[in-house]
Amino acid sequence: MVEAFFLNPAIHSYAAMFMLALAPITFLSLQYISAPYGKFVNNKKPYTHKPITTTTIKPKNQNLINARLAWFCMECPNLLWCIFFLNRTPISSMSSQSALLLLMFMGHYINRTLVFPFRLKASSPMPLHVMLCALFFCTINGWL
Repeated sequence: MVEAFFLNPAIHSYAAMFMLALAPITFLSLQYISAPYGKFVNNKKPYTHKPITTTTIKPKNQNLINARLAWFCMECPNLLWCIFFLNRTPISSMSSQSALLLLMFMGHYINRTLVFPFRLKASSPMPLHVMLCALFFCTINGWL
């Protein structure tokens, strides 16, 4: 039943339309809401990065998470979706173009999930809301 849900073409189309509709909303909201991470975070004042406009909405509670753990968690869904679909369709049964694209996608996310986080220098912690937004995006992106 779960597999039928994720492989339903209608649900896939709705998810793709949702992501397309979310793009301009995200773009506009990031003009007013600061979402700092990495080099944009100042350890003493984490929300000093100014977006394009001068008005910034700053969260009162700063729930921070270790940057390495955050990177791993937010990028992991892409690899998990690859494993899910590879269990259903072996790479040997794919066209060469599909297999190449899948291998490139997996190589990119193996780097982003398993290599990059551990190569980070002592970095500032990441705001939890930034990690959760990225986790949400990567979950849908990996499935699509």
